[in-house]
Amino acid sequence: TVNGLAEAGASVVVTLGDYSQTVTASSAGTWTATFNANQVPTGTLDVPVTAVATDLAGNTATANGTVQIDTELDVAIDTGSVEADGI
Repeated sequence: TVNGLAEAGASVVVTLGDYSQTVTASSAGTWTATFNANQVPTGTLDVPVTAVATDLAGNTATANGTVQIDTELDVAIDTGSVEADGI
């Protein structure tokens, strides 16, 4: 989920990596774009995020950043506490 602020009623195109969504800012100016799991890259990496807001008069504003993604899981098994009978 990516969220932010824009002028009330503005159309906001939010791009996360290779996927874009268009949302509308609420009367309070808040907006939220939720990406499906298959739209979020896997691994450990930084993904570019861009939001381009266009207000009702056609003026645009752009914000850029990165999101740090880590979908990898490291698991360690402590075999030192296993009893001789394996239980």
